[in-house]
Amino acid sequence: MQDDHPENKPEHPPTLPTDRRAMLAGLGGLAAGALLAGKANAGPLNPPPGPIAPTPGPEPRIPVNAQNTPGDTSATFRITQPGSYYLEDNIIGQSGRHGIMIIANNVTLDLMGFQLQGVPGSRSGVFMPNYRIGVVIRNGQVSNWGEHGLLTAIDDGAIERVHAHSNRMWGISNQDGFMLRVNECGVHLNGSLTSDAYGGIRAGESSLIYACAVRENRGIGVSVGSGSTVSQCTVSVNRDTGILAAKGSLVTHCTITRNGVFSGLHGLQLARYCVARSNLCSDNGDTTSGAGIFVDSGQNNICIEENTCNGNSIGIRVVSPGNFIARNSCSGNAFNWSIAPNNICLVVNASPSLLPILGNSGGTSPGSTNPNANYTY
Repeated sequence: MQDDHPENKPEHPPTLPTDRRAMLAGLGGLAAGALLAGKANAGPLNPPPGPIAPTPGPEPRIPVNAQNTPGDTSATFRITQPGSYYLEDNIIGQSGRHGIMIIANNVTLDLMGFQLQGVPGSRSGVFMPNYRIGVVIRNGQVSNWGEHGLLTAIDDGAIERVHAHSNRMWGISNQDGFMLRVNECGVHLNGSLTSDAYGGIRAGESSLIYACAVRENRGIGVSVGSGSTVSQCTVSVNRDTGILAAKGSLVTHCTITRNGVFSGLHGLQLARYCVARSNLCSDNGDTTSGAGIFVDSGQNNICIEENTCNGNSIGIRVVSPGNFIARNSCSGNAFNWSIAPNNICLVVNASPSLLPILGNSGGTSPGSTNPNANYTY
């Protein structure tokens, strides 16, 4: 208890050893320096609201221009290495030259909504002199070229959302023997008034033409090689046949109208082993010839089913034997049916209902219970 009395306490606290005081002073200085440094490098105390966005990095794609893709005497620009390329502005063609030449595999060319605009005497908008794999061209317009809009040799690649119009030869043409996907393209007013050798879209074997609008081309609308599919396309007012399908192809859910009106040709023409299913073919051919669906001599083993053919010169015309024709309907054609012997085909003149139908039942049997019957109505 004596130690707790104020008189027994020392007047000053004991001093620390000199080396310990120096150490504490040094630590304090370091802490102060760190605090000052933190104040100097810290961001704003009240940052703007919202999520923190990453700082934009460099564009990973390569712009098509004189520095990155210099041209030569044959083309304004040349893509010679794999990669992803894009347009920064419209490109105006030059007489005697292609617009963009691609001589590399695995190239993606994004037109970015811009135009490849041809001039008199120019060649093709996009040109590939040799076979290339994995090339994709998308998103823009290719117009008014002196030869083709796109003349390619793509295998396992695609042309997507491209509008090819007013080119002197084909709007889109890919070499035979190569697989190409053409998706959501508009192909309009291609070909020459002096020749029917060119037209809208031409693709080689095993190609897919999907959701394209092909109109008013001065030759064939769509021509595909063997084993191809044409699906959900609108093909109209082309001077020659609307869709020409080579052996073993499928044409399905297309609207094919007013083709061959000036040439007496057809809406849809099929080769051996083809299938035409669920298409609408109307107003094709002139007043005396041309059919909504046509099968030429020597072509057989074709399946034509569930199509509607209205207002054509001939609804469905099959010249060869050995084909299966089922569940189609024809109406308002100059001749609804022209079917050669030895085809599997039953045509029934449908019986109309003479009384109105209101509610849950009524009407008249169409004239046959055969599930594969074709009907005239």
